[in-house]
Amino acid sequence: LNGDSIISLQEVQHFFHKNLQSLLDFASAIALMTAGVALLSCWHKTHAEAMAVASIFLFCNLLNVMLPFKFFGVLLITIYKMLVGDMARFFPVFFVLMFAFTCAMYLLLQRSPEAVSAPADLNLSELFKKLLWISLGDNLGDNGEFLTSHAESSALILTLYVSWVALSSVLMLNLIIAMMGKTFANDAGDTHRIWIFPVAELVLRYEKLLSFRQQQEFCTGSQAEARSVHPFSQFHCK
Repeated sequence: LNGDSIISLQEVQHFFHKNLQSLLDFASAIALMTAGVALLSCWHKTHAEAMAVASIFLFCNLLNVMLPFKFFGVLLITIYKMLVGDMARFFPVFFVLMFAFTCAMYLLLQRSPEAVSAPADLNLSELFKKLLWISLGDNLGDNGEFLTSHAESSALILTLYVSWVALSSVLMLNLIIAMMGKTFANDAGDTHRIWIFPVAELVLRYEKLLSFRQQQEFCTGSQAEARSVHPFSQFHCK
């Protein structure tokens, strides 16, 4: 936290990165506990879902073991910066725009005299998912024909549809690619600096778990120096 009590994006990134292992451990424990309760209660679907979520968290936590190896660590830190930095800024804007287009198209479909011929499952959430798949370039022609055939204002909904395709598939998608490319280029310019500080922080965190006797045994320096310093000194373990 800065002196002016303003939390910056870099501070949020640092907080989550510093506590990522603990957060993943906590999430994994909650998922496993949920799976256990579901298994005892014979809720087989919930048990399978909880185990699936737990497996993701557990394997993501395994990546922390790879962090001290520079060959993997630089890539992991860069991916983390993209997720917490670039994607965290991109997705709120993206989903607000998608929700706006979803509401507009849904209203046009509701006011159609042919609404009775529309599929029964064409609700707001289904239309939201349809636009999400459209933004990824899935089945653009058939989806456009489907929407225009069930709306009274076919010209307006076609305009909205083309606008959404251009905005999401062309502008927004290329924007997030450019943002992540910039992050990768910045990190690639100084890989040692990007990697060494998170690893040093991880080493110091484990060093603090050692007892005073273990620090005397495994840390560098003379025994006289080790006895005269605080247990959590700046001695570096071998």
